[in-house]
Amino acid sequence: MDLHQNPKIKTYHMLNDSPASRKNTREKLRDYGGGIALVLPSLYKEIQGEGLPIIGEKLKDVDYINQLVVVLDGPSNKKNFDEFSEFFSGLPGDPKIVWTEGKRVKTLYESLKKKDLDFDHRGKGRAVHLANGYILAIGKSRVIALHDCDIKTYDTSIVDRLVYPIAKRGDEFCKGFYSRHTEEMYGRVARLFIIPLLRALKKVDSIKKNEDAMEFLEYMESFRYPSAGEVSMRRGLARTIRMPYDWSIEVGMLAEVYEKMSLDKICQSELLDVGYEHKHQELSQDDREGGLHKMSREIAKSIFRTLARHHGVTFTDDIFRTLEQLYVKEAEKLIDIYEGDAEINALDYNRHEEKVIVETFADKSLKEAKDEYNRYVESDPTLPSWERIISADPDFFKKFEDAVGEDNLRHVMI
Repeated sequence: MDLHQNPKIKTYHMLNDSPASRKNTREKLRDYGGGIALVLPSLYKEIQGEGLPIIGEKLKDVDYINQLVVVLDGPSNKKNFDEFSEFFSGLPGDPKIVWTEGKRVKTLYESLKKKDLDFDHRGKGRAVHLANGYILAIGKSRVIALHDCDIKTYDTSIVDRLVYPIAKRGDEFCKGFYSRHTEEMYGRVARLFIIPLLRALKKVDSIKKNEDAMEFLEYMESFRYPSAGEVSMRRGLARTIRMPYDWSIEVGMLAEVYEKMSLDKICQSELLDVGYEHKHQELSQDDREGGLHKMSREIAKSIFRTLARHHGVTFTDDIFRTLEQLYVKEAEKLIDIYEGDAEINALDYNRHEEKVIVETFADKSLKEAKDEYNRYVESDPTLPSWERIISADPDFFKKFEDAVGEDNLRHVMI
């Protein structure tokens, strides 16, 4: 039984998943008077996928949610919106759809652009940020939880165990974690890129001498699954955070939280007693704009930017060359460990494929991240915080509430 606590971030383990334990958790969450919102960022096609129909059916039992905000993201039309709305109707929390490509919401993007606030970047980051903004505009939920919509092994324990630390323990931010295996190991970006990259960075001589940077890297490595998409936070944090809009959203959000929160208000919670299974991304070795190739590059850039802007690290060509070598060494050490872990648990393990993934991350993702970081050193792939938006346009929340309300009302009237 795992009871390990790392020295940086408190960990809530799943030690008892009995019906009695679940009932007790639910009763306490029903008694919470501050309001709990759940955000589901989704594409239209996911209502026809494997994960979202399971999620929709099981969410019927989560009766303590007082707001369910679903974001219809990506290309879509009015017919898609209506089908999407119908899919979620009847679920707890009076479901509301935030339509990122709807005319009313797009008009608000244009109003922000006139105030030099850019909201044109499509993707999960903007979808989540818009949902948070709508929840802030309504003002009836103090806790906001988020999870992905492609989870094939979905269980309502995900929501219970995400929101409990915020609603009942006084934490401000919670990151979910879970096992990523079935008959083989998954979680390739976390296992084979993020963790060895963080360990490699800590071995670069100039960074080793930088206490501030080392503290940040230790914090990042404290998370059991830093690329997990399941998080919860208190309303005040959602108001001040700058949400990354590229594929580094999960790691970039951790860096933002580090800047905003005391470590004793940050936690991680184990969400499932079974392996987490969702849609797997392709490696995309030869496609720099797809799959794990793009994701790992964006994550590396995010970490480099954070270290440079907030922790005083200067990246030179020599440091990048050293880092590439150290990364490969750290990743190869982990491959040996993963092979042993798979062997003792009778899991399938393809050492050759794992090495190919590491080689792609080293030879392509890291090198591309270095080149793009150097070329666009001043770029900032984050959306303006809601605090910033409201300071620029004090009436924006009311406009946003009206736009979403009108979209949803028109669907009901049709």
